Amino acid sequence: MKFKDYLEQINAFAKKYPEALDFEVITADDEEGNGYTPVYYGPSMGEFNKAERQFTNDVDEEKYNAVCLN
Repeated sequence: MKFKDYLEQINAFAKKYPEALDFEVITADDEEGNGYTPVYYGPSMGEFNKAERQFTNDVDEEKYNAVCLN
């Protein structure tokens, strides 16, 4: 998913459920919902290697290709 699409969905969600703006943000540990964890950090820019499924934010800006949300 592109960040702009994610942002559109988040903004639409906030518009539909404005009370959620005061709720805690959590993330599912996996797609099956086997656990949940609070989100502690804001987004960061970095490089995502799809083949190795690794993200690093310790790279030069020209290598940025992903936004990490937690």
